[in-house]
Amino acid sequence: MDLLETVEIETGPAPRFSVLWLHGLGADGHDFESVVPQLVRPEWPALRFVFPHAPVRPVTLNGGMRMRAWYDISGTEIAHKQDEPGIRDAMQKVDALLAREVVRGISPERQFVAGFSQGGAIALSVLVRRRQPLAGAIALSTYLPLADLAEHELVPGASAIPLFLAHGSLDPVVPIGLGLMSREWLTSHGFKVDWHSYPMPHSVSMDEIRHLTQWLGERLRAGMTSGDARNASVRGWMPDFCSLPILGSVVVMVELIVLVVLIAPGQGGWPTLRDLFAASFLAQWIALISAALSCKLGPWLGRLPFWFGGAVAALIPALVAAACSAIANSLDHSLALGWIPPAEARTFLLSNSVLAALVGLILMRYIFVLQEWQRGVEAQAAARIETLQARIRPHFLFNSLNAIASLIRIDADKAETAVEDLATVFRATLREERADHTLADELELIDRYLAIEALRLGGRLQVTRAIEASLRHCRVPALSVQPLVENAVHHGVQALPEGGVIAISAYRDHGALCVSVRNPKPVHAVTRLGGNHIALGNIRERLRMRYGVKAALEVDTGPDYHAVTLRVPMQEGPNDENPDRRR
Repeated sequence: MDLLETVEIETGPAPRFSVLWLHGLGADGHDFESVVPQLVRPEWPALRFVFPHAPVRPVTLNGGMRMRAWYDISGTEIAHKQDEPGIRDAMQKVDALLAREVVRGISPERQFVAGFSQGGAIALSVLVRRRQPLAGAIALSTYLPLADLAEHELVPGASAIPLFLAHGSLDPVVPIGLGLMSREWLTSHGFKVDWHSYPMPHSVSMDEIRHLTQWLGERLRAGMTSGDARNASVRGWMPDFCSLPILGSVVVMVELIVLVVLIAPGQGGWPTLRDLFAASFLAQWIALISAALSCKLGPWLGRLPFWFGGAVAALIPALVAAACSAIANSLDHSLALGWIPPAEARTFLLSNSVLAALVGLILMRYIFVLQEWQRGVEAQAAARIETLQARIRPHFLFNSLNAIASLIRIDADKAETAVEDLATVFRATLREERADHTLADELELIDRYLAIEALRLGGRLQVTRAIEASLRHCRVPALSVQPLVENAVHHGVQALPEGGVIAISAYRDHGALCVSVRNPKPVHAVTRLGGNHIALGNIRERLRMRYGVKAALEVDTGPDYHAVTLRVPMQEGPNDENPDRRR
């Protein structure tokens, strides 16, 4: 049997677990690519997500139109007249992909099978007939097909596989009643179903992703060996003291605390260099040894409850301080340095231990809050990117579809090209931002977008480009220039009866990459066209999050023109040796 084509995403090197995720009717393997960064947590072990493309087949429900489908659906009553041959064929194809993962080094008990809608139906069909173990199964907005046959084909051991089942209470495509019936069937046959319902239509919600993240994390922890835990650096709430930036912060903060203690009132004036050296040496000795132990014990501490693990973590610097103080006292006595009076030796040891425990708690809390703040900033930036990606105007979609419909009868090849361009534009808006996105990628997306708009505007839309070839492989944030071109079309060329020219240029300026989009505009004020007008603000915020003050979005407007220039630090993209990689 030929294996299905797949889209694959690996969250790290040498994946230890895999997730086979099946899309719904009419979609393809790219449909759930964007869920990976929202679902996966950095402390998890490396995962391989496999998103297969369903075969293309006629679907009776859609008038016999050929589309990607796991099996045929004959009518709106999807639980009746089910396509048994198609369902069984899809199950065999999924089993073949699961078997391939074993060949690639991931054992069955480390594999998940997941699916949405029609893909979820296949996932459940595979689950109840599964003779080999799985780490778990995920079925979203779906139902169990061929339930009457599954009654006789159920494999007893399959019920031990954990199952996450979720459904929208407002689902008009797969009514929640079908989901509830499937849940009852599964629980009555011994399956442990983690059921969730949400007030949503036939879709996926953020609450659903959050609950799925929690469930998946529990399954991963249950299936990990000690080696996996070491490789994954599972730290939970525990700060990563193996990180050089955090280690550097500890060194600096400990030194500041030493200075504060030495110059505090009642210490007999300003400290001497000898006092500063001795105190700093001892404090940094304690800090570095404590950080090293926290680095090694971090994965174990991170899996403990917060307060209990925090108390254990506070004992580390206290015990290290006691040991180091005892060694320092012994050295001072042996070398007759006279730094620690014999009568104060016990007080010296005890006070250092208590101070180390308090400072350790304060530093750990500070670093924990700092990490949470940084994660919040990253989440906010990601949310703003998602908002920008969701801003494709409905009128653009409707106009594009109408233009494509009119082309089908007169120029089918051109209509097919337009559909591919539209799919590329929408796929870019749904894809997570990539670190290796280059100016060439952005220009290709712009070309696709302009090709679609040209179907509607014809000769009114003209474009000139002045792009230095050496700049095409410089990195830029995804969807940073295309919205500027979209604004130029929407508020410039489209608003002029005679149309106009959009000028796109890219050049170097004092170590920065500058990309400029200039368009004509009506001389007299006109009512602004539809849209939520968030593009410029969103791009500015994304630039600030990513580059700080090193990037800017500059606007220049005159009586009859409008120009926006994107300025970002010059960064060469990967694969610069192959300038034709996108062609």
